Amino acid sequence: PLGAGLEAYRPPRLPEARTVLGEVDEPTGVLSLRETQALALLNSPRLAAFSWDVRAHEARTLQAGLAPNPEFSFRMEDVGGTDGFHGVDSAETTIQFAQRLELGGKRARRHRVVLVAQERLELADELVRIAEESLATVAQEVEEGLASPIAGTRAKVALAAAQVDRDRTRAELATARSNLAAGWGSEQERFARVEGELEAVQEPPGLESLLVRMEANPDLARFATEVERRRAVVELEKSQRIQDVTVAAGVRRFSATTDTAVVFGFDVPIPLVNRNKGGVLAARYELAKAEEERRAARLRVLTNLAAADDRLQSAYREVTSLRRDVLPDAEEVHRQILEEFDAGNYAYDDVLDAQRTLFRLRGQYLKALESYHVSVAEVERLIGEPLHGAP
Repeated sequence: PLGAGLEAYRPPRLPEARTVLGEVDEPTGVLSLRETQALALLNSPRLAAFSWDVRAHEARTLQAGLAPNPEFSFRMEDVGGTDGFHGVDSAETTIQFAQRLELGGKRARRHRVVLVAQERLELADELVRIAEESLATVAQEVEEGLASPIAGTRAKVALAAAQVDRDRTRAELATARSNLAAGWGSEQERFARVEGELEAVQEPPGLESLLVRMEANPDLARFATEVERRRAVVELEKSQRIQDVTVAAGVRRFSATTDTAVVFGFDVPIPLVNRNKGGVLAARYELAKAEEERRAARLRVLTNLAAADDRLQSAYREVTSLRRDVLPDAEEVHRQILEEFDAGNYAYDDVLDAQRTLFRLRGQYLKALESYHVSVAEVERLIGEPLHGAP
C-alpha cells in the first residue's frame, strides 16, 4: 500500500544479464520525495535481494506441483543356469514402465533527512552572513571609537563559530545525500538537490486509530502467511503416512518359444515401522513455534507503534508551538534589538544574545520538523500504509 500509485516494480534481471554492477539510471536535477520513493522501489539492491526470495519460492511451488517421473525397468530371468537354462535360450526378458501414484493429497499440500540537512545548511549560511555583517559594523564602530576592541574580538569569534558550524552542516548534508542515493543503488549521487514541503505537518490521528490499521503491518502479514504454510506442512506430513502405490505394466518375451505376453502389477509398501509419527510431530512443533512468533511480532509491533505515536505527537506539538508562538516572538525581539543597536541604545552583546536565541530556536524548529517526519515514516512502516491517505 505504501507504494500505491508509484511506477510499477520491475523484477530483477538474472546476474548474468547485468552488464554493469550496480547499473542504475542515475537521476539528475531536483528530486521530490515521490521520485526518490519510486527510484528506491525500482532500483534498491535490498528490494532486489528480497525479490529473489520470492522467485525461489515460486520455483519451489512449481516443482512441488509436478508428478513423479515414470520409471523404465528391464529384467532378464532364467539365464546362465544348467541344462535347459544354459545360456539365454530359455531366458525371459521383461521390459516395463512404472509410475508411482502419490496418495494422501501430497501434491496439493506442498528523502526527508536530506531536505532537513539542506534547510540546516541554509540556516547556517544565513548565520554566517549576519555574523559577517555584524563584524563589519562593529569593526567600523571600533575604528571610530564608538565600541571597545573587545566587541570586535567577540564579533570575530561569533563569525568563526558560525563558519565552523556551517562546515559541519555541509558535511552532514553530503552524508545525507550519499545515503539517499544508496537507497536506489547508486554509488555516487548526481542530483542537484531535493525538494519538498518540510513545514507541511498534519495533526496525527491518535493511537486508537493506528491500532485498528496495524494489521497491514508487513511483519504481521508475513507471519500470517508463515502460519498457513506451517499448517500445510503438518497436513503434508500426515499424508506421508499413506504409502504410495507403484503401478507397472510391460511386455515379457519367452526365448524358448519366442512367445510374448503382457505383464502388469503393483507394489504397496507395508507401513509396519514407519508411520511418519516423528515428521508429523516435528511439523506440529514448527506450527506452534510460528504461532508464538506471530504473537511476539504482534506485541512488538504494538509496542513500537505506541512509542512511535508518542514521538509523533510530541514532535507535532513542538512544531506547532514553535511556529505559532515562540519563533514569531524571537524574530520580533531580534528585529527590535537590531534597530536599537543601530540607534546606539543597545550594546553588541545584546545583539549577539538575540542572534543566538533566534538561531537556536530556528535549529530547534528544524529538529522538531525532522522528528515529526521521521516519526511519520516510522508509523507508516508499522501500519503498512500512508498515515494521511495517498502520498
